[in-house]
This record gives sequence, structure tokens and C-alpha cells, in this order.
Amino acid sequence: DILYINIGSGLTVAHMASLTHGSDTVIYCFGIATEKQHNQIISNLEKLGCRSRVKLFHEDFLEVEPHDDRLKHVKVVLVVAACSRSGVANPVNFIVSEGEDITILRDLSLGYTDEGKLGEMVVRHNSILKHTLKFPRVQAVVYCTRSLLEAENENVVTRSIAYNNMIQQKKTPFRIAPPVLPLSDRDIETENPLNGKYLRYPPSPFMSGCFVA
Repeated sequence: DILYINIGSGLTVAHMASLTHGSDTVIYCFGIATEKQHNQIISNLEKLGCRSRVKLFHEDFLEVEPHDDRLKHVKVVLVVAACSRSGVANPVNFIVSEGEDITILRDLSLGYTDEGKLGEMVVRHNSILKHTLKFPRVQAVVYCTRSLLEAENENVVTRSIAYNNMIQQKKTPFRIAPPVLPLSDRDIETENPLNGKYLRYPPSPFMSGCFVA
């Protein structure tokens, strides 16, 4: 099974459901903030014919115990951080496609990230990523942001892994794995987005930027 943190509009979940079509994989989703978002997600999933294997939760993921019986078969986690979105190229398109609340438009239009808010977000990112690594059967975690800031990206990943490996003392500790996407020079515009163990794209006139670990 798959655990998805911060579901957004539900379109990525629909894509994941299509990739696991034919299996008994269930995708458990957290991060539903409003009833309007919930209804939009249901509508998108039903239109795309993948509602049956997607389970939606309104509760705070950090309050869910790692040994929760509902999630006992989860082996893969996707964390899409509710970040500063400093890599978003077109705020309006982003809000429409991702089902975000239009109130974030003011923050995105500023062109910079408020330090106070950034600190709060980094604490939240760290807490969520540390929590995912506690689930006993999880074998892989994908962490994704739309941020250009190291504080939300590399720092969160390395600190969370170091903390959990120190606490849990597993025989096979978590480690940062290089991207496995079969990218060629023709698939990408930047010279070297595969920077070591991370996948990183800057924003461009054609797309928003992102960071994936």
C-alpha cells in the first residue's frame, strides 16, 4: 500500500492509482483541509475511475500512530510538502491545477518568503518526514517540494534521516538514494538536474521548479 501526505487536488493520486492498476494496492491520503477540497478530490477521482482504491482521511497525519492497523501494509510513502512554493513559476496556474486555496496568491505574489513562516514550515516538514520513517513496514519515502530553498529541501531530508536512524538503530537504516528516472539529454532543459542524490529543477518559462529526494 501507499501513503500520500498532502493530497492536493487528487490528480497525482489518480496517476498513482493508474500505475498500480491491476494490483490490490490501496492509496491512503492525508492533508484534506476543507470540505470543498474533499468534494473536488472525490469529483476528480470519480471522473477518472479510480475512487475505489483511494482512501481519504481528514485527521492530522502527525496524530496517526505508526502501528495504526489501517496502515499496516504501507510500504511506500509520498510526501508533497506544503512548502513556500518559491519555485512556482505561474501562481495562478498552480492554484488552478493543484486545487490550492486562492489565499496563497498573496504570499506567492510577494516574490520572497517570510522568514517566520518559513521557520514554521521547516519544523512541520521535519516532523512529517520523521513520522513517515517510523512506520515499521515502510521501505521507501519520496519527498517532494516546489521550493528552491535548501532549508526546506536538503536540510529537511538529511536531518530527518539522521534523527530516525539514530533513534531506531535498524540493521538496514534509511539512506538517500539517487533518482531512478531514465532521463536523457533530450528530456531535460537544464545541464545537470540530477545533482548527486537529488532531482532538482529550477523554474522556467515552461514549468515550475521542484525538488525530489
